[in-house]
Amino acid sequence: MEKTSLGIDENFEATLCYLLGWMSGLFFFFAEQENKTVRFHALQSLFLFLFLNLLMGIAMLIPFVGWFFLLPQLFLGYIVLWFFLVVHTYQGRKIYLPFFGQLAEKHSSENKTAEHP
Repeated sequence: MEKTSLGIDENFEATLCYLLGWMSGLFFFFAEQENKTVRFHALQSLFLFLFLNLLMGIAMLIPFVGWFFLLPQLFLGYIVLWFFLVVHTYQGRKIYLPFFGQLAEKHSSENKTAEHP
């Protein structure tokens, strides 16, 4: 098992990226500077769960339909996705979610130390 720059096993640190939703994704994106797999999972967690939190916030503004139909379904989707990602990431799988996975892959592989001409 490969260790990260923080001294944690790669799959465990990638799992931690999902543990607290977008907040843990944000933390590990800035804390882990070298491991691209962890940075991918951190960004995917950040983008996905921030988007879902935004949708839940919008659903709370819609009386009745949002409160009793949209919000429970979004919350259920949040929990199911969270559990799925935690389990599969701990097993060492790299799950690419539609849109969010592509966005995370693009931004996690950017070279932060590139010199500007």
